[in-house]
Amino acid sequence: MSKTKNHNIFLIGPMGAGKSSVGRFLAKHLDMDFFDTDEEIEKSTGVDLGWIFDVEGEEGFRRREMAVVADIAKRSHIILATGGGTVIVPENQTVLTERGSIVYLEVSLENQNREWSTISVAHYCKSAIAKKFWKDYNWSANPFIVHWRILP
Repeated sequence: MSKTKNHNIFLIGPMGAGKSSVGRFLAKHLDMDFFDTDEEIEKSTGVDLGWIFDVEGEEGFRRREMAVVADIAKRSHIILATGGGTVIVPENQTVLTERGSIVYLEVSLENQNREWSTISVAHYCKSAIAKKFWKDYNWSANPFIVHWRILP
């Protein structure tokens, strides 16, 4: 595998970190294709994420998300904004690590709460598993992740 890992950039972080906004900006300025896992899931299913969580639960949503991540990560020269819980699934961690550079966007709790309060139905950010993951994971100990801090 090449040193640049196909020139892919995977943006991870909790909901409200700005992954989609930063991803669109970078894609435009780096002349790369941009994808957002949540948008791709909605496009492929024809329903919103809230419906998927209501009908299939978090487990069903994560299966769909895993398939989208695996499919998009096969491409080259892309930027992918992942969902807030994407990296709680070990298979997604493996795919992202093997196929590109991972950039973790950190956000203050204040900004994160502000973002969450603007979303009418955010089932995926209410996941106790995802919240615990973002709170407890030791990001500085992972050598595969570039840490990018977004200040309040």
